[in-house]
Amino acid sequence: MSDPNSSQEIICPYCGAKNSVGVFCAECGKRIKGDEPNDNEKATLSYQAPPSMNPQTNPPYISKSHRRRNILIGIFVAIIAVSLVVGAIIYSQPNTVGNDPIQGLSSPTPQTNSPQSSPTATSTPLTTPVPTVGQTMEITGINLQFQYCSADQNYFGAATQSIAISNQPNQVLTVNQGSQFFLYFTLTASTAGSGDSITAITVGTSGFSVVSIQPQVPIAYSPGVSQQITVTLTAPNASFNGPVQLVLSTSGGTTTETQPPQ
Repeated sequence: MSDPNSSQEIICPYCGAKNSVGVFCAECGKRIKGDEPNDNEKATLSYQAPPSMNPQTNPPYISKSHRRRNILIGIFVAIIAVSLVVGAIIYSQPNTVGNDPIQGLSSPTPQTNSPQSSPTATSTPLTTPVPTVGQTMEITGINLQFQYCSADQNYFGAATQSIAISNQPNQVLTVNQGSQFFLYFTLTASTAGSGDSITAITVGTSGFSVVSIQPQVPIAYSPGVSQQITVTLTAPNASFNGPVQLVLSTSGGTTTETQPPQ
């Protein structure tokens, strides 16, 4: 007569595993059938001793559902970590959209009435984007040529003055052929006399042309006053390498009230 327990399946109430025979679950090791077996049961049942609780030889059982849940949690955590890393890398990159240098007039230099040891002209032309190589020219400085009247000789300094482009690499301003660019410089009037005026500014270098002057001429100077002048020029459609000459005409006296730079 066959043993009825040999074909009966026992479902573990703890982990849901199916067991064909035994007192302890073959999957999780927990008791699933009655109390401690008697001597007769020991003779007919394949008695299964509970698994060792030594974590080094038999670590605690983790059911399949728990393992699947742990795997899903691990994947979710990994996705979040990767997203944070990618976001941090993107955020750390500098924003390069719309950051091209802007050409325009600089903030005007306020007028000062402090006495100067001698009249001078200084300049720091505006920075312009470096254009494509092969269609460019190099401006190496500004030469000012004053056309004084007999009454105001050297009121703004020597009749011929050279100004370095100090804020450019190697003091060279690179511009596109045929493009507009800005140059500005500051004139300081002598402390002597009653004042003077710049009545006209023209360009003496062939191929260049004046677009605008700020402030507009005539530009009046009181004794000892420093004032910035900004000249917008158009470059020729040809190669060029050298300084640009600006010719400044004077009136020999103050013709208007001092105009603040615009």
